[in-house]
Amino acid sequence: MTVRPRTRGWTAAGWFFAVAVGAALFEVIDALSAGSGSSLNGRPSGPLGDILLWLPVVSPGVAGLVAAWVAPPMARFGLPAAVAAVWARIGADRLIGALQGAQLPSETGVVLVLAFGLPWTLTAFVGGLMTIVGRTAFRRSRRLGRQS
Repeated sequence: MTVRPRTRGWTAAGWFFAVAVGAALFEVIDALSAGSGSSLNGRPSGPLGDILLWLPVVSPGVAGLVAAWVAPPMARFGLPAAVAAVWARIGADRLIGALQGAQLPSETGVVLVLAFGLPWTLTAFVGGLMTIVGRTAFRRSRRLGRQS
């Protein structure tokens, strides 16, 4: 069994890495759905059309699940990483828009939080929670298996 160092630097770096992986995965999943026609652009076609239609809906949950898995293996790191991955993606999108010259009105901040931020945060939290619960159940079953 490999033991990872428990220094603060490693934990912080691992957490930021988990957030970056979750945000990148979120962007990749949405790019896949947009490239083949998402629910906003019309119904996707082909053998995977029904799956591609749901990708924008489940992408925050998948990103949260993966971010919590990549984070240091404790709930106090995994759940915040899952939620932060969503906000990192939102922040990256806004930064890219600003660098390309997008001038959004100040009211869009409230709309962004209500329309995207809150639902995506809840979905990512559920994805991260699934990882934490699954990891805990797996550890307990292994512990019980060793004791019997």
